[in-house]
Amino acid sequence: DQFAYSPDPLGGSALIGGVGVQRAFDLDPFLITFPQPYLSGVLETPGTVEIYANGVLVGRQPLQAGPFSLQGLGLSPGQNDVRLVLRDPFGGLRELYTTSYYSASGLLAPGLSEYALRLGRVRPSPLEDRYLDEPVLAGFWRRGLSERFTLGGRLETTRDLTNVGAQAAMRLPVGELSAALAHSRGDGR
Repeated sequence: DQFAYSPDPLGGSALIGGVGVQRAFDLDPFLITFPQPYLSGVLETPGTVEIYANGVLVGRQPLQAGPFSLQGLGLSPGQNDVRLVLRDPFGGLRELYTTSYYSASGLLAPGLSEYALRLGRVRPSPLEDRYLDEPVLAGFWRRGLSERFTLGGRLETTRDLTNVGAQAAMRLPVGELSAALAHSRGDGR
């Protein structure tokens, strides 16, 4: 048994007995699935860069003199005021970078895909030992196309009902915008 769901708000969900395949992000606890800022610059001296988000230290990284780039900072979803502070080998502190960044958790990081495909029979309740006679196919796919845009689609179908849809999510300077479109056909209508 597996729980078939759709990240699209116009999609359905069901407990299905059958076979399926799904991308499971939770198997890697360090994988950051939503877009993060990319920060770069040039250091005149080596040192340790401290990364602060909303006044809280979230990371520390030693860097050599010369060009540097930081990505995958592990910022939490929502609005983040990011500050980079350099600690040089002589104990001096210097602020390198200050920016504001909105981390949209409804988007996928660029190049990252999420998907699931399931085929089986619906189980009306986890407490029952029976399955409905009608087979069901349910699946979805989403891909992070850029730091600001994620696109996806889904399909749910039985003999008498088909529901297809598309979904898009976009990061705005102060939030996130999602839209979904669906088309259903059942009993020939």
